[in-house]
This record gives sequence, structure tokens and C-alpha cells, in this order.
Amino acid sequence: NLDGIFENIIEVGRATGATDRAEALVRALRGRVRRVAERAAGVERPKVWCAEWLDPPYGSGHWIPEMVRLAGGQEVVGAEGVDSRRVTWDEVVRAAPEVVVLMPCGWTTEQVASRFDREGASGRWRELPVPLHARRRDRDQHRGLGLPHQRGRRGYRRDDHDRACQPDGGAD
Repeated sequence: NLDGIFENIIEVGRATGATDRAEALVRALRGRVRRVAERAAGVERPKVWCAEWLDPPYGSGHWIPEMVRLAGGQEVVGAEGVDSRRVTWDEVVRAAPEVVVLMPCGWTTEQVASRFDREGASGRWRELPVPLHARRRDRDQHRGLGLPHQRGRRGYRRDDHDRACQPDGGAD
């Protein structure tokens, strides 16, 4: 969870003699998370699937569903605090996500877009309620949401900016 990541930052800061910097960073990150959660309070929570892999499909775990919840969404395929897991297309279709975040680990935005452009308009993707390509936002997962290190903070900076989980897509 995010608290575990913050605790690891403090631990590394202590081990490297940078306790003050680590504590300042954690205060700033907690403040950012609090501001995002405050802005998302009371909004209609869209159903979100953070797809950590495309074929076979994987539901998110660890801190990703927590970030979705705090940003105003409801992760409907993955679960907070557990490992990411392989899911079936039947599970994904039954969950009926309104927002899909494609974030295969280690893939660049270009790789995800290319794979999705080849496969996304066919097969089970068509059964999801989210209109394909309607609100496409490109994001390199390995540069943001999915990493438990300092660069992982960019996930909230980006979501704080573009409100990716909001039903109206935020201010474009």
C-alpha cells in the first residue's frame, strides 16, 4: 500500500543519511495524496480496470487500486493490498469497467498503443462499456503508477493534473 511505500522511503533515507530529505518527500507525497482524495470526495466513482497485462488479462493489485480509489475511481477487477492476478475475460466483462487504464509492466506508451490498436477493436474488448479510443490517454506505466520508488510519485502528479479517473475526463 502507499503507507508501506512511504515507510520504505523513510527507511532508505535513514540508511543513507538522508532522513530529513526522505521525511520531507513523504510529507509532500502524503499532502499530494490528501489533496487528490479531497478533490475526489463526493464525486461519482466510475468503475475502473487497471490492466497490468493484456493477454492474458491481469487485474491490478498492491497499491494501484488504492490510488484509483483515492483519485475517485473504483477498481472493479483488481484488489487493494494483494498481488496482481490473472483474470478471465468473463470476469472483466462482468465487472463492466467504464474506464480502462492499460499499464502492462515495462511497456512504453508506444508498445501499449500498438498492441491495443492491433487487438483492441476485436475480441472481448468490444464487450466493455467503455468506448474504445474515446478518451485515450497515453501513459508509460513504468514511468508512473506502477513503481514503488520516487518516480512512482508521478502517477499522482499526472492524475492530479488530468483527473484520469473522473467520468468527464477532467479538464482537457
